[in-house]
Amino acid sequence: MDISASIPLQRYVKYLAILDAVLSFITLGPFILALSIFGATAFTEGLGDGRKILVIVAVLIVIDILAVRILMAAQLYNGAKTKDYRKCTMWFLFTIIILLLTVSVHFTSGSDMDQLSFRLFLVEIPCRAFELIVVMKFMRQITKEGIPNVAIVHLNPKERFTFNLTQNSNQSPYTSLCVQPQFFN
Repeated sequence: MDISASIPLQRYVKYLAILDAVLSFITLGPFILALSIFGATAFTEGLGDGRKILVIVAVLIVIDILAVRILMAAQLYNGAKTKDYRKCTMWFLFTIIILLLTVSVHFTSGSDMDQLSFRLFLVEIPCRAFELIVVMKFMRQITKEGIPNVAIVHLNPKERFTFNLTQNSNQSPYTSLCVQPQFFN
């Protein structure tokens, strides 16, 4: 599957990270606005005491997840910019976990097929799947390019070891470890 021949994959992932951050911010805005103007009564009007607490906790969890999604989008953008495999992997795993959580909540809550949230959910699934495929292809491209990850370990002020992880084969992205001692006076 070739996504776009005219746009490099790295730029495509940057655009997806920006889009993810903007959509998360747009989704987070009404929650924050409703809480700041009306307080918790905006979400708990007409509910019993037991359900009020449950709804408040659920709203706070949604706000936290959306805030972390904004941070993860920034992480993905930075990972795409610097071609950092770990940052892209963190976003990838977080997105899969949130997607599985969203699917399980929608199917276990017994939501109606006519509700707007369920319709938006049906649109979100293919979009998130497309994002995951694009980021996975970019992560695969990073490992094929063999960009070394470097870890520097400071043992004391005069000794420093640099560990270079390089790619040797197509089966495993990092299969060798090269230790280069560097001594400073």
